[in-house]
Amino acid sequence: MSKIDFVKLKETVSILQAASLVELKLTQHGDAYRSPCPACQSGGERAIVITPAKKAYYCFAEKKGGDVIALVAHVRGIGQRAAAEWLLGQCRPAESFPQRGNATDRQRKPKSSAALRLIQTDQLKPANENVSEHDPTDYTDLL
Repeated sequence: MSKIDFVKLKETVSILQAASLVELKLTQHGDAYRSPCPACQSGGERAIVITPAKKAYYCFAEKKGGDVIALVAHVRGIGQRAAAEWLLGQCRPAESFPQRGNATDRQRKPKSSAALRLIQTDQLKPANENVSEHDPTDYTDLL
């Protein structure tokens, strides 16, 4: 079993990126974001609150919260390690895909062990290029 650097993973993937990856329907409310909880399917449109400044989430229906890995674990109904591995699978190194072959070859995700090595060497990039890095201290985009 490969070792996962959970601290590095939490530094690499923001809570808003994770929310996007698990396809939460976020609505901004001040400095926080609200969403229905697809796991609990109760609590309405405000069941989950995500606070980027705290890098945390809280599900009112389940009465629990946590960090980026805990959010993925809760929404996907999996354990912490499986959530970390899933997040790693959603990220890819910048130049890992060959530009030859068909489109399917270029879209293939790296295997977990390769992604684990990349996160340990600081070469991991977000899989979705449309997701920008969010500086939790920069609230200009929220004004």
